[in-house]
Amino acid sequence: QPEPKGFQPWLGPPREPARTGDEPLPSASDVAHASAASLPAPEPEWEDTVAEPAGKRRKKKSIPKERKVSPLLLVLLVITLIAAAVYAGVTFLPGLLNGGTSAGPAKGDGSRAPARRTPAVATARASDAGTPRPYAVYVKAFNGSAAYEAARQYAGRVRAALPGTPAYVFAEETADGLMFYKVYAGMLEDTVQAAALRTELVERKLANPEDVGSPAALIQSRPYAFDLGEYPTRDAADRRAAELQRAAIDAYAVPVPQSDGSERYRLYAGAFADSARALPMQKTLQASSLSPRLVRRVGRAPATSK
Repeated sequence: QPEPKGFQPWLGPPREPARTGDEPLPSASDVAHASAASLPAPEPEWEDTVAEPAGKRRKKKSIPKERKVSPLLLVLLVITLIAAAVYAGVTFLPGLLNGGTSAGPAKGDGSRAPARRTPAVATARASDAGTPRPYAVYVKAFNGSAAYEAARQYAGRVRAALPGTPAYVFAEETADGLMFYKVYAGMLEDTVQAAALRTELVERKLANPEDVGSPAALIQSRPYAFDLGEYPTRDAADRRAAELQRAAIDAYAVPVPQSDGSERYRLYAGAFADSARALPMQKTLQASSLSPRLVRRVGRAPATSK
């Protein structure tokens, strides 16, 4: 607080003790000749006891109140955000759905660019519902200059003896580096079915267990083949297979069930235990400008005509 102006009691001389009520007050003559130090001093009055001047009031300082956001301003902000989101959706969403190009405003003369149209699909192709059939039965192998033709004729004998059983020819290199054209029969789901086919081939003297060491070795897992395409009918697949034979490619058609209940015929070439053994056949296909995929064999066995 500021120091009070005028008389400052703490700077004055020590005060005398207050007089009691029994002591007589000094007379006027005594007072006139008394020194200033002997006169009683009034109690000082502090600032908070002094009355405020009329018409003026001191304002008490207080902590400023927190300023609140107007509800109307909040409503306007929410409306603005919703409008911006709707505009962005209308402007960019159609373009994203049609291949990643936004609709956007038109350029140049002010005319809008034509909307991108997606071609309608007439019918959706049914998905493959075929069963994996990896097993096959070894029949015979041929080597030499006329090996492919000899193997193809022998496969024809197997098909004639066991109608409905696929018999096919493909080239495969041995561990010694020799190239053989091998004949295999069947496309079977398990070894039980393969054993039944092996029995028929051995009984008809079309397969000899001594060629591979034992009857068990005739049954082999050959899950991979080259996919040469699908055809709606067996006749269409057989016509394509006849064309491929001119290029020393022996293809066989297998019916593959579809998820919608229909059936398509897939052309396979070869039957391999792994991709390394499929390399000779792959070179033959590439020489004929074909680049088919090596896939797992699926279908329905035995393959019967519809």
